Amino acid sequence: RRRRLYLAWARRWLMSRSLADAAATALDSNPLGDEESRKVEKPVANSARCIELARSLFGIEPLTGSVRDLDSYDDRNFYCKATSSRPELKAAADCHACGDPPGSFHFVVKVHNGVESLSPGFIECQNLAMELVRAAGVWCPRALPSLEGRQIAFAEQPLADGSVRRHAVRCLPYRPACLLGSALPGAALLRELGGVTARVSCALSAFDHPEAHRTFIWDLAQTAAIRPLLPLLAPERRALIADTLRDFESTVLPLSDRLPRQVIHGDVNDQNVLVGPAGGGGEGGGGGEGESEGGDNGGEPGCGGAAVLGVIDFGDLVHTWRVNELAIATAYALIALHYDSAARASTHASASLSQPSLSQPSLGDASSSGEGEGRGHGGGGPGAVAEEEAACALVSGFAEEAERQGQPLTDPEWTALPTLIACRIAVSLCVGAYSSSKDPSNEYLQLTLLPGFKALKRWRDKPAAELEQLLRRAAA
Repeated sequence: RRRRLYLAWARRWLMSRSLADAAATALDSNPLGDEESRKVEKPVANSARCIELARSLFGIEPLTGSVRDLDSYDDRNFYCKATSSRPELKAAADCHACGDPPGSFHFVVKVHNGVESLSPGFIECQNLAMELVRAAGVWCPRALPSLEGRQIAFAEQPLADGSVRRHAVRCLPYRPACLLGSALPGAALLRELGGVTARVSCALSAFDHPEAHRTFIWDLAQTAAIRPLLPLLAPERRALIADTLRDFESTVLPLSDRLPRQVIHGDVNDQNVLVGPAGGGGEGGGGGEGESEGGDNGGEPGCGGAAVLGVIDFGDLVHTWRVNELAIATAYALIALHYDSAARASTHASASLSQPSLSQPSLGDASSSGEGEGRGHGGGGPGAVAEEEAACALVSGFAEEAERQGQPLTDPEWTALPTLIACRIAVSLCVGAYSSSKDPSNEYLQLTLLPGFKALKRWRDKPAAELEQLLRRAAA
């Protein structure tokens, strides 16, 4: 009888638990649980549904033929050119006005995956973080208010298995620009990117939110959690990443208590950095409170005088070691060196597809980006930089800006940095392989796999202690 009563109580207790609480409990014991759930709970939507949501939730009228599906990891993002009678959607600082036709604007309608939709507090966390970054002078999107005045709207949307879920929906301004991944960045542009990354980091240094304290497979403090994914990789890659994990556990983890912690953007990569003509802003106009103030990139081959215009995608926000922000940005700069001409052209084409009528600056000349081995170690065309030069440029830009804002890197952060750069590449390779196995038709998930392996192999050619001294000297 006691057993029956206990089981009845347990059933009632479990049924009373929310899906969000259950997911959080699973994630505490399995960091991959969140990643797997995101793949299963990616919403199903098309252009027609985007138009419905834009009209009914936000009062914008997409122009015929302008809606395009954008690359996305686990959400559904749609670009559209649209008109609206609502002045609160037309702020000049959003840099999203269109010249053709007059009175139209560029927007993104974002349908969030089921995991985040169950926990809208994390989406609120993103909205608040974006406001702080914009206030610090770095352009990023903002959540535009719905017809009800809310930054987060909701709509019923099916999943791939046919079940229907209530999904969070946001409308964001879309700034016409190119992605850094389609550019041929030289040292000056990377140094500017380092400075912008530091401004983002400093803007978030005093920010906190309960939802940012989470177990997250992409958090470099959780790097050891990728170990179960090693069997997905070929033997050579598996051995390289296993060696990186050993260094993480022997070099970085002992420093954990001495590494400053804060909320970070967590994904300043070549697909989340907007670039364009220095001092310009595409059709959206140059102004904007996020106008970059970085170094002069004039004349850099392949960049057409490009400058960093802003950052996007705050979906990887997490409270973790502060130095991870710099490690992540540097890791992806190294990976981007190894994009071959086809990959760089594909990235540029993807950006162009999402805004077919935009006049895009020519930022990436595929013919000058090298064949196969990419541009690392001088293997590319004019303007190419090697791994060490790229890392030194970005890190020195970050260190200078952080110092200027009174938040210099500490000695433990300098010691951990080279290994954490390698860890981010390793995490990207492992989680990318895992995600690609779950969603093999999504080419976006495979973008960094081969370039990432090349970048990691070459970055690991030198001992971490030697790389630390190299980066310190560059910053000094």
